[in-house]
Amino acid sequence: MGKALLTRSRNHPLDIIARRTDSAEAIEHALAHLHRTRTIHLWDISRETMHDIIGSLTQPAPMLVSCHISMDMIYSPIRSVSGFIGLNTPSLRFLQLCSVNFRWNDVFLASVPKFQALVCLRLRLEYPDSAPSVPSMVQALQRMPLLEEFRLKLELSPLGQLLVDLRSNG
Repeated sequence: MGKALLTRSRNHPLDIIARRTDSAEAIEHALAHLHRTRTIHLWDISRETMHDIIGSLTQPAPMLVSCHISMDMIYSPIRSVSGFIGLNTPSLRFLQLCSVNFRWNDVFLASVPKFQALVCLRLRLEYPDSAPSVPSMVQALQRMPLLEEFRLKLELSPLGQLLVDLRSNG
């Protein structure tokens, strides 16, 4: 049914909302229409689903205004993807990523030019190795002239705390 609706909707703007219970295949099919997507809200996505769909998040998204992605659990960093959220996101104003633990230095340095229109950037990271370095954050923020709200929340989950403890004692 979803595929038929996407076909019938032709080129009308889309709002993609998916939850953990939605299949990776269905989400990936919807993200194939990223070029006409206004909003993406992916709630509590599993690591496996994120790995399956991350390639779809590299397409140009000229109409994308808002993107919220949260993963359901704390995991070690997932592979970084060049071109995350497309190479062309001139309308992207709101970006919120929760527990999406990329290797942020790579993502930030590679992605900053396409985030120049951001008004709100919220990141919640819960794995110690996923946090961006201070110099890369400063460099990134300097290239976001319209940014009004920035929130970076670094939390150590029990797993993250265990990893920090193991490193300090090792």
